[in-house]
Amino acid sequence: MLYRRLMLGAVLAVAMAAATFAPTVFGVLASELISFLRIERWQLGLLVSGATLCGAVFSLLLGKWADMMGGRQATISTLLIAGVALLGVGTAPGFGVMMAAACLAGIASGFSNPATNRLISEEFATGRQSLIVGVKQSGVQIGVFLGGWLLPVFAMWWDWRWAVVAFAAVPLAFAGFYSATPARVHAGREDTAEEPLSRIPRLIYRLAVYGFTMGTGMSVVLAYLPLYAEEVMGMSPGHAGLALAVTGLVGILARLGWARVAEGRFGSVRSLRIIALLAMTMGVVLAFGHQLGSWTIWLAAALTGVSGSAWNAVGMLAIIQILPTSLAGRGSGMVLLGFLTGLGLGAPLVGLSVDLLGVYTPGWLAVTVLFGLGYWVMNTGRR
Repeated sequence: MLYRRLMLGAVLAVAMAAATFAPTVFGVLASELISFLRIERWQLGLLVSGATLCGAVFSLLLGKWADMMGGRQATISTLLIAGVALLGVGTAPGFGVMMAAACLAGIASGFSNPATNRLISEEFATGRQSLIVGVKQSGVQIGVFLGGWLLPVFAMWWDWRWAVVAFAAVPLAFAGFYSATPARVHAGREDTAEEPLSRIPRLIYRLAVYGFTMGTGMSVVLAYLPLYAEEVMGMSPGHAGLALAVTGLVGILARLGWARVAEGRFGSVRSLRIIALLAMTMGVVLAFGHQLGSWTIWLAAALTGVSGSAWNAVGMLAIIQILPTSLAGRGSGMVLLGFLTGLGLGAPLVGLSVDLLGVYTPGWLAVTVLFGLGYWVMNTGRR
């Protein structure tokens, strides 16, 4: 039993890390991609959009598929799609193919939470889900941390392409490993994928709006924090990538911690309000960082880790707790629709504003306002 739980934790974490890894690639390797592909900043943001909006477009359908397939098969599919998408990013000869690979990564991202939430709902009893949800969601930040740390190193040793291909091999290997393990029989489980959506409570819709605000802001941070550190703060590419790695490292611990807090006395809604306030603080720090000094990059990175990078753990736990297993995939798809739409819109819009205005401050202030909207949404009702 212990081995199975450890194995499931590893599979869930890798699935989430791989499915959401493409935006980290585009952020950490921004300078290399702009130079190699001969693109503008807004086009770099468009790659981030492809890695998110494609998932948003199909999120409701992907959620239904997760309910129909079951958690195990849906999670294996997520690993395979994510691995193939990263291979496409690493081998793309030009912007068009890179964009197609980014869209495939978006499909993996849109499938990841419905698939893994369904698997958790099947395998873990209510009241024992916070730790595994925290582990699962920390996979995203493990990917950000390892990407921010190792992608510049691998790119320097080999080439940026081989750096991405090396990461692509991980989800493909885990897909093969998990496929080879015996499936657990869920006695008496019914296929209830056609259960009416009217059973989904209003909190899920509020989470979708909240996810949109967080997704918009986080897409900007993931795409432009390293570039901002290089262009405005004068940091080297290695140090700029390390700043993104800090958000991942802090986010790993924050997701584990927030999941436990949300399952305890704080509850999910109160936890999400606090996260929104911390995210607003991060936005203000970035907006005025050029006046305060380069040390603010590290403060902003840490604040990102405990706020925008960690909200998913609380949001996904809320979905698993308040929805029956038969609706876990579709409920996750609804929240992901908001989150991934935000992820897709934020980066290119802020990139365009930087290209036109020559400064990052308006973009940072805009995402701060959006984080404030997220606070308001979670403050308009009570769970």
